Amino acid sequence: MTPRLRIAFFALAAAMAGGADARAQEIAVAAGEHEGRSRVVLPAAAGEADVAQNGRTVFVRFASPTVRLDLADLNDKRKAHRVGRADFRVGAAGPVLALDLVCDCRIETRRLANGKLMIDIVDGAHAPAPDKTAASASHTEDRAGAAASDPVSDISVEEARNRMIELLQKAADNGYVRPREDAKDLAPPQPASVAVAPSAALSTEPQPRDAARRASAHACLHDAAFAIDGAPFASEPLVALAALQSALAAAAPGEERPAAQALARGYLAVGFGEEALQTLAEYGEGASLLADLARVVAENDVARDSTLLGARDCRGAHALWQAAASPPEDVAAAAARAGDAILDLPARLRALIAARIARKLIEAEVWSEAKRYYRIAVEASPEPTPELEYAAARLLEHDGDAGAAAERLRELAAGGSEASKDALLALARRYAEEGRAPHEGFREDIGALAQTEEGLPRGRAAAFQEAALWAAEGNIEASLMLLRNAAKAGPDAAAPAARKARDLLAKAFAGGDERMIAPALAALLENYDFVDPARAEPDFRRAAAAAALQAGLPDVAARIVPAKSADRGEALVRARALIETGEPEAALAEAAPYADDQDFATLVVEANLQAGRNFAALAAASVLADPAMKAELMAEAAWRAGDWASAASAFRRIEPNRMRVDAARRYALAAYMAGAEAMPPAAEAVLRDQAPEALESLRSLFAPASSGPILERGEALADGAAEEIELIEEMLGHG
Repeated sequence: MTPRLRIAFFALAAAMAGGADARAQEIAVAAGEHEGRSRVVLPAAAGEADVAQNGRTVFVRFASPTVRLDLADLNDKRKAHRVGRADFRVGAAGPVLALDLVCDCRIETRRLANGKLMIDIVDGAHAPAPDKTAASASHTEDRAGAAASDPVSDISVEEARNRMIELLQKAADNGYVRPREDAKDLAPPQPASVAVAPSAALSTEPQPRDAARRASAHACLHDAAFAIDGAPFASEPLVALAALQSALAAAAPGEERPAAQALARGYLAVGFGEEALQTLAEYGEGASLLADLARVVAENDVARDSTLLGARDCRGAHALWQAAASPPEDVAAAAARAGDAILDLPARLRALIAARIARKLIEAEVWSEAKRYYRIAVEASPEPTPELEYAAARLLEHDGDAGAAAERLRELAAGGSEASKDALLALARRYAEEGRAPHEGFREDIGALAQTEEGLPRGRAAAFQEAALWAAEGNIEASLMLLRNAAKAGPDAAAPAARKARDLLAKAFAGGDERMIAPALAALLENYDFVDPARAEPDFRRAAAAAALQAGLPDVAARIVPAKSADRGEALVRARALIETGEPEAALAEAAPYADDQDFATLVVEANLQAGRNFAALAAASVLADPAMKAELMAEAAWRAGDWASAASAFRRIEPNRMRVDAARRYALAAYMAGAEAMPPAAEAVLRDQAPEALESLRSLFAPASSGPILERGEALADGAAEEIELIEEMLGHG
């Protein structure tokens, strides 16, 4: 029988029907040493029980909520030498007995004919091949007497198959295996009443190698694995801790570990994480679950593939400690699955963990759960702590009382606690979002935090907030300098710092203020390799390139946006930039794939005009959807191509209030060249209002020949021809 297998035992019917007096009576647990093993025996009166092993801890969960145990044989008389400590606890999930072992032992369990449950603790982490007779005896009582026979010979192949399916289904329900989707004989797992110790998932498929997938092989643990008794520390915690320290100092060789675990639990009960972790590490328990709990209390990192964090979708106490150990973005789901497990912690530890989870929920903006954990922390705290003050300020801020929240944050930021640092960061965010100058001395404080916490998440956040403050005041160059320094803090710091730089630059570009755009462009060019627009989102590149075009730097705009971008906005900005840099062929290559779009089609016309392909431009302009743009570009293309009739026709479709002076002059000349006998009224009206000096010259083109002597008319024709040639040359020069 393997140590990871949980076995359901059924008590005798007579023992399960106890009266009121029996419910109040403690049941004595017997213990002793037998042939190289420690034996723990639970009387039949204890009823149905489930047994599970997690490392050096054995958990026995009882079905009856009225079970009470006398552990004198285990704790006072120490009759089972391999059990360092026995702990009985009645929690929300019912009574649980926890046996802390002093060895890497395995367990063997069996139910005797008289109903007693026997747990043998045997040296050696690996169990020998299971005894078939003992295995068969655990199924039915009538087979208990058939120890000498082989039960396999008594059943058919079909019965064996059905039994195997039954066992696999039970293993799936308990979380030991995960059936594949194509498993025909197994139903979806049903949640077990008790979670068992972590074990690798059984599967015929290759086991995953990466740490992230290995972590999912851990199973969720029962609440008893996280039980910490706070009763001895309720009134005189230091006295109780001193007694545990003395017990550890007086422990005999080989018995130090149970005493060290007891002292560590005491430290945790009062919230001393560092002391608990140091004690466990000193006595070889640094890799235990208890050590991970100490790391959580001490705010040290916990391995992602550990028993604590490696399990998925846990509930109760396991989920609670996962929430306390997780970053803000992962805490909400775990905190919700924890239910009311926080209420089972000792008061001091409950206050600490609840406040910490509340703070993380606030950072994740999960306000309802944050308020719940905040209230629990306040009720458990003998006096307000800086963490609770910080949570209160942020909750006030969320509820709309920004003034009171800011005042509390300023008071808290002046302190020297960890929460004071968070208050500084919260104030920095407010100042940056509101775009107002911080209070006196604040920038120095946030800068000092960035330096003292350099290389840590809080230091990075402080550096980013300091950079945002400088950017809000218009000093984007200083912002990028700070971010460049922050990028040197470690291998994982460069990418977030560059992203923050791009965010600040994008905000400057989007503002539309030339006083901000010019220095932002200068800062971008000076820190181009650090900002790395190639790794940016298209939105950033579009905004930066548009700002460069607005500033008259089309070459910079073309550099920012990559060629052949799949983003239409980027391709449009790049095509415009290429036209302005005098590269029509490259502009056509960018715009052609999107010629069905009005903006791109317009650029196609402009690029063809710039390249001297006037008839191609005329053809492209003729299919534009916008009538006004179509008329203007067709007129321009036809004029340049010398197609006077088409030009005059296109000019005619331009609204007079949209027609410029040069367009009116070209309209008049195109009409004349196309053989019109009178100046177009629209051109005449525009010229009369905006260029009366040009109107007379153009009118002369359309004046009828005068009558008179042949010589006079000839002279007039000659003079008129000279003027006409001069005017045509002048007008063509404008083309």
